[in-house]
Amino acid sequence: TSSCCSSGGANSARTPRACAALGLTECLDSLGVVSVQELVDDHLVEMQVGPNPAGEEIHFQSSLDHPMEEIRVFNLDGLMVQAYPRINSSQQTLSRRNLPPGIYLARIRFKEGILTRKIIFH
Repeated sequence: TSSCCSSGGANSARTPRACAALGLTECLDSLGVVSVQELVDDHLVEMQVGPNPAGEEIHFQSSLDHPMEEIRVFNLDGLMVQAYPRINSSQQTLSRRNLPPGIYLARIRFKEGILTRKIIFH
């Protein structure tokens, strides 16, 4: 049997639609699919990211009233390359680790919703 969340293959472009049709919210979440209603107002959480571009580390900071719950980092192909679950803090440092230089998207989850930031490692 094929899984909703399997990657690659000819049907991968239809995966999010299949997940949504079947009500598989865990699948949609693992793929990084977000509805417009889930987006959080940038000014509400007072998100700061820096230095950006960065060499080895990028620091994320939000207001104390709006701690980050998790950060997922995606490459421009849409593949999740790093995950920082269960943060529950207003400060988090992302380490480059083995990521090649390039542009990435950081998806930051708050209780109020999700915010995305472009980050660059040089």
